[in-house]
Amino acid sequence: MFASFLASATTAWALVSVRTPRAPRRLVARDAALDLAASEELFASYYDQAPEPQRSTYAKAWSIVEATFAAAGGDAMALDASAFGGALASFTTPGPSEAQLEAMPAEAAAIMRKLSDTAASYYRVTSPDLDWGTCYRTLNREVGARLWPSARTDVPNLTLYFGSGSPANPDELFMRLECVPRRDVAVDAAYAEAYYAPFTSTCLELMTGDDRFRPYVSDSPYARGCLAPSGVRVFFDGADQCADGDALARAEAAALELGGLWRDQLAAAAPLDAEASAAMAARDAKIRRVAADSSPDNANRALVYGDDLFAQTKDLLAGAAGAL
Repeated sequence: MFASFLASATTAWALVSVRTPRAPRRLVARDAALDLAASEELFASYYDQAPEPQRSTYAKAWSIVEATFAAAGGDAMALDASAFGGALASFTTPGPSEAQLEAMPAEAAAIMRKLSDTAASYYRVTSPDLDWGTCYRTLNREVGARLWPSARTDVPNLTLYFGSGSPANPDELFMRLECVPRRDVAVDAAYAEAYYAPFTSTCLELMTGDDRFRPYVSDSPYARGCLAPSGVRVFFDGADQCADGDALARAEAAALELGGLWRDQLAAAAPLDAEASAAMAARDAKIRRVAADSSPDNANRALVYGDDLFAQTKDLLAGAAGAL
């Protein structure tokens, strides 16, 4: 699990960002009907309490995700906080009960206690070019965003995720950066070549050719099976302490590169016919549901969020009823 206490944040699609001297970026909605004030106030308060170097890493992680999705065409996207009556727009996590904590090993219980009363927000991302999109942040767990293009094309789904590393090394970060296939690449070599060859050199560099990054191999068969052909899942030092330079800056460059490639692929994609589009939409919906239900970290999230909030966050990621 990624449970050391990194303060993290998500992106600012279709928002105006204003820098302040104390916090990373305070968001103001372009759409006056979208009120982000409560979420921003909550996160600013928790940010003020975060220790260094996690505090600085939080600010940088925020800017990387923001810049990546701007590169991916973020000006055409907007945030929708209406899921479950706005329940996920701004909330604090209840954390596990005392009975659950007492049943855990002492080390795990100490970590879980620190994940109680955590700031969190989950939003839907909307755009004419997306069938579904989500972004989410928790202040000491993870930042993530997933964009699912319209089923009118077969362009892969863009995913960017930052999380903190081992409790023994809170400066260590995890990054997942990949475009999830929407066709079976085992039987469609042309699809693999078209969408994954452009990012191959960067993928190989980060996974095998740069000593600042360590490949992450999940113990979950499901997670290993979902790795994209040019997918990057790595650990690295996020505290600017690398002898060979700033690994976080390299991670940012890779994220911006893939975001730009995805934008260009989406713009150039040939439309699918009605039958193929319907099949693609059904496949996407199933993948989102399975992914939301099968994350290797779900057991920890269930403890931190509590049953009701956890179920709602999974439904938002899957695009289920109530999140629409």
